[in-house]
Amino acid sequence: MMTYMWRSLELSSARAAWPDLHGGGLKSERVLWPDLIRVFATVCVVVIHVSAVPATHLPQVGRPAWDYAVIYDALSRTAVPLFIMTSGALLLAGSTAKVGAFAWRRFGKVGIPLLVWSAAYFVWRIVIRNEPLTVSDCVYHLLHGFTDPIYPHLWFLYAILILYTLIPLLAFALRRLSPRLLLGLVLMWAIIETTEFSASQGASAFIGFDLLSLAGCVGYFIAGYALARALPAKLRHFQLGICICVFMAAAAAASIGTIFSSSRGEGRLNEQLLAPLAPDVLVMSISAFVLLRHLSTYLGPGPHARLARFATISFGVYLIHPMAIDVLDILGLHLDPLSCNSIWYIPLISGLVLLMSAGCIYMLRLSRLTRWVVP
Repeated sequence: MMTYMWRSLELSSARAAWPDLHGGGLKSERVLWPDLIRVFATVCVVVIHVSAVPATHLPQVGRPAWDYAVIYDALSRTAVPLFIMTSGALLLAGSTAKVGAFAWRRFGKVGIPLLVWSAAYFVWRIVIRNEPLTVSDCVYHLLHGFTDPIYPHLWFLYAILILYTLIPLLAFALRRLSPRLLLGLVLMWAIIETTEFSASQGASAFIGFDLLSLAGCVGYFIAGYALARALPAKLRHFQLGICICVFMAAAAAASIGTIFSSSRGEGRLNEQLLAPLAPDVLVMSISAFVLLRHLSTYLGPGPHARLARFATISFGVYLIHPMAIDVLDILGLHLDPLSCNSIWYIPLISGLVLLMSAGCIYMLRLSRLTRWVVP
């Protein structure tokens, strides 16, 4: 099971620099939509890692449980782009000097947790997974974290550090463009990425696992800023209808296309349509970003306060949730073999992982000695 869970973590994961979302943003006050997107994307990350285990083992799981797992997996693949777009929307706004100084100040907020959690997962792999790792292995993974981190989901912290170095240049260039030009730039990027992805047949499928895919990170980063600046948070009725239809069409293409292509491939999951740079995921992510911003306009003070509380610990939930999955497996709540119907078992396990992770992070944040590990 541990081997399968490791594979599930490699499928996809991501997170932006959560502690930074409300500094140097579009407004000085705390806005509603980033919290909603952060919470939504955090849930998606957990669902991806839980559903990926049965989704990659059709012969063992069988139909239709495998179909449900693939659908959960496909619908959650917006997590990577949503986090990047939210960070871009908030970190690229404001004056060049402000976002530049802010970005450099945040290196420690990401770099220190990266070192600490890399060490923690190094010990975790030795003690819990019984892997024969050495100190030289740990050093290697630290130095090659963007392509081969000590634990797969930590690659995104390296990506965020790289994006920080680009913020002053991007902010300087983008703030001089009109909203229409920004949207045109995003459209051009989407067309280029779609063409390149189709030509390579998904060879560079995973953001963060090859340097060429860094362009995808930057593209989503700019897209979030462009959408937040050019489009109103609240959509008109016809705009909302179009956006919902586009999202549903892209989600159907990702789910049905993956099921069909994988079934023809002797049950081996074909992840080409689930990659962050796949055309269907790209369209689904952009439309989800717009829809969630629209939904946030209907949130009252009560729901937003609850979302904000969870959003403050979502960075820590992302960092620790693979450990929670392993613990549940040790306690007997297995994903392989999958003994229950995945249509309800995957949401159940995902909910337990979220609760366990949130509880652990809440406890860590109570102490001044450990609070800096999950800022």
